[in-house]
Formats: sequence, C-alpha cells, structure tokens
Amino acid sequence: MKKLCLVKFSALGDLAQIEPFLPSLAQTFSVTFLTSSIGYEYYKDSPYIHHFIVLKSKKIKHLLETIPQYAAQFDYFVDLQGNDRSKFLSLFSFTKRIGNYTKAFKTATIPASLKPYISEQSVYHLDLLSILAQLPMTFEFTPFEKKQRSYIVLNCGSSPKWVSKRLPLHTWQEIAQVLYEAFHLPFIFTGEKAEYDYIETIANAIAYPSEIHAGKTTISELKKLLANTFLTVSTDSASLHISSVQKTPSIGLFGPSSWIYAKPFGPWSEAIYDLEFYKGKNPPAKNKQEVEAYFEAIDIKPALEKLEPYLR
Repeated sequence: MKKLCLVKFSALGDLAQIEPFLPSLAQTFSVTFLTSSIGYEYYKDSPYIHHFIVLKSKKIKHLLETIPQYAAQFDYFVDLQGNDRSKFLSLFSFTKRIGNYTKAFKTATIPASLKPYISEQSVYHLDLLSILAQLPMTFEFTPFEKKQRSYIVLNCGSSPKWVSKRLPLHTWQEIAQVLYEAFHLPFIFTGEKAEYDYIETIANAIAYPSEIHAGKTTISELKKLLANTFLTVSTDSASLHISSVQKTPSIGLFGPSSWIYAKPFGPWSEAIYDLEFYKGKNPPAKNKQEVEAYFEAIDIKPALEKLEPYLR
C-alpha cells in the first residue's frame, strides 16, 4: 500500500471538511496526517488515519524540526492547507506534491458517485475535491443513517470575533418555538466559553427544556454531541461543519458570510439566509464583521421541509 502524507493545520471547521473523504483515502493509502494540535484532537480517534505528525507551532524552528519526520518517506504529499508554511514544507517532501500551487489550477468535475453529496455551487468542497482528485483513486461516501430522536443542538455562537454572526434574541425564540412544536425535543446550547453570557441569555429566554454546554466540551466531546443529535441549527461556524460531515441533519444560518462558499456538507444539510435582507439572493463577497440586521426575517421552515426525508 502506498504512503500518503495529508497536510492541514487549521481552522477547525476546515479540518472537519476532510472527514468524508478519509474512508476512500484509507482504502488506497496508508495515511499520515501532518497537522496542528487542534487537528490531532479532532482526528485522534479516526480509524482512517494511521499516523500523525503534530506541529508544535507554526514557527520556522518547529517547521524545520518536522521535516525529518516525513522527508522522502511518502509516495504523495497532499497539501490541503495551501499557505506559505505548508508550501515550504512540501519542498522537502521529495515526492509527488499535490495541491493548489499554480494559477492554472482548475476545479475538478464532480464524479457521479459524489454528486448527491457535493453541490456544484459549494466552492470550498469543490476546491477540496479538485486537490484530492489528482490522486490515483476513486471516491465514495458512506450513506446517510437516520438519527435517534434525542435532542436538538442550537449552536448560537461562532466566536467573540464574529459578533456579526449573532442572531437577535427574538429570532432564536422563534426558531426554538418552530422546532419544539415540530419535534418536542429538548435543546442543547453549544458555543465558545467566551460567549457563555450571550448563550445563557438565549437559553433563559426560551420556555422549553434545555441544557447549556457552551464552553464545557472538549473537541472530542463536541464532535460526539453533534454526531448524536437529531438536528443541528447553527450559525456559520465550526460546529455547523462538524455536524454536517457526521451526517447529522443541519441547518446553517448565514448572514455576514457566504452560504455558497461555506455551505454545510451533504443533502441532509441546508444553508439559509434572510430573503428580505438579501433580496438579490447574492451572498456577501467577503465575510463582514459589521453588525447589521442580517437575521431579522430568517425563516427555518422551508429548510425543515427540504430536510423532511432525513427527519421523518
């Protein structure tokens, strides 16, 4: 079996996007993952990664210390990060380098087996596929299995940096009401520890059974929580993408970021936005940190109707 070094450092949501491709990679290659401590925490229990090389930091000193661990040891060096540091490391791989290294790089055609899972409008997934499609292999994704009617995750935060992604309180109240009337399941609130006060305010403002797990979970615990939920409703954040790649029905709430570029994975996921605010139906050209009325009239009911086959 040929050896492959897969490279991805950050961010958490981007790291999660690799997960659906790993079973296919592991059927063809012995996979070593060159990653950050965050990447290791996310994938340390994966049966599809055989070895890890974990960067101590992104400092040049630590990059140089990493080189002897992979130089001339692999048949393929697959750079999914595509930044200056990963390109620097690739120069010392002494093997077949695969990544988006040229201006002439083109997005891959979606194989027929993957078309039910990857939208032709999903820029991120197409870019990822276009890199991996250069490998001599075929891809298949495991089928969807319905979730138990356990609880519903409401991921209200993204990070303290992205206050613009916060929905107003009344919108979360409306969402909770629609979901509880439809499913009668308790809610679990997730998010960063630094956003606990904001999330607690939302939890206290809804009249339905709920627990707050924001800031109380490790990456592994959050991953398990999202894998076992019946449905995730989330802002554009790592939690949304962790949920969708684990084949959990997921609804992404988009406002100051692109619902095309960051569309959650699979047909069991929907990306929605406020049709009143974005009357032209065009996403912002770049993520916006300015706080505006992105979510005043956002409606999850159409998304629930589209996801009905995965929720019935």
